[in-house]
Amino acid sequence: MMLRRVVATGFVWVAMVTFGAVLVETLLIYPNVFPDVPGSLDGAMAFFTVTGPADVFPPLGRPPGWPAPQRSRCGGRNRAAGGRTGPTV
Repeated sequence: MMLRRVVATGFVWVAMVTFGAVLVETLLIYPNVFPDVPGSLDGAMAFFTVTGPADVFPPLGRPPGWPAPQRSRCGGRNRAAGGRTGPTV
């Protein structure tokens, strides 16, 4: 019974702290960082007409045309898996 009370109290505490953080961000931080949402959207759209997102943000992962490593496609020994692994698609 005591363990249930401790777990429930911990869950309520985490929920209250999370809700408080969301409330503080919504009421205090967001209006100060983005005071004029329509104006900042116009500025962002003007910025991205000059440059594309790929110029600012690097691509994630390998490029689409590059093949995957052969070991992952053809199978092989994998000590973490406990022996031989089969081919993957």
